[in-house]
Amino acid sequence: MEINYSSCFPGSFPDYDVGINRAKSAINFDTSINGKQVQRNEFMEPGGRRFIQWCGLLMNGDSLELQAC
Repeated sequence: MEINYSSCFPGSFPDYDVGINRAKSAINFDTSINGKQVQRNEFMEPGGRRFIQWCGLLMNGDSLELQAC
């Protein structure tokens, strides 16, 4: 059974007055939310390693390595 990633966490937690800003969320895989394709936020080094760009950091999803941008 396939589960869509976006259905695993809600867009907000009204009891706590907290929400997820999807414009500031970063992903490294293909998915869609409410039928709209979400853009991957990746940086690829010349050697082929892929990183997620987030808050001035590059995060490698395979090795969990962090680098400063």
